[in-house]
Amino acid sequence: MHNKINLSTGFKVLIIIILLCVFCLSPAAYCYDNYTRARFVLDDAKNIQLAMRLLSIQYYGQDRNIYQPGEPYGMAEDTLNEIEYLSGATGEITLVYWNYDKALPGKFFYQTDSFLAVYEYDAKRDEPEWSIYRLKKVMALGEE
Repeated sequence: MHNKINLSTGFKVLIIIILLCVFCLSPAAYCYDNYTRARFVLDDAKNIQLAMRLLSIQYYGQDRNIYQPGEPYGMAEDTLNEIEYLSGATGEITLVYWNYDKALPGKFFYQTDSFLAVYEYDAKRDEPEWSIYRLKKVMALGEE
C-alpha cells in the first residue's frame, strides 16, 4: 500500500513539472515564432527593394519611371507583377515615393496577413531604415 502512495505522488509531481514546463515554454515558443515570421517578411521586403532597383535600371533604358503616383499601389500593374515575380513576395506592395537622386525607392509598404514592413530611405544618414510591425485584429465590426 505504501508503494502505491509514493507512485501516485511521484506521478502527480511529474504531471505538475510537465505542466509548469509547458506554461513556461509556451510564451518563448510564441515569441520565437513571431520573430521567425517577421524575419521572413523582412527578407521579402529586402527582395522587393532589390527588385525595384533592378527594374528602375531596366526602365531607365526604356525612358520609363517605376513610380506612377496616379496608380493605386504607386506603380503600374505590370511593374507590380514584375516586382512580385522577381522578389517572390506574396503580400501587398505599395510604393509611396521614389528617390530620384539615388535611383531607389524612397518609401514603400509591404503587408502580409500578419505583418507590415515599412522601408524608408534616410537621406541624412544615406542608408535604408526597416520597420516590421505585427498586425492584429482588434475589433471586427459588422462581421457575424
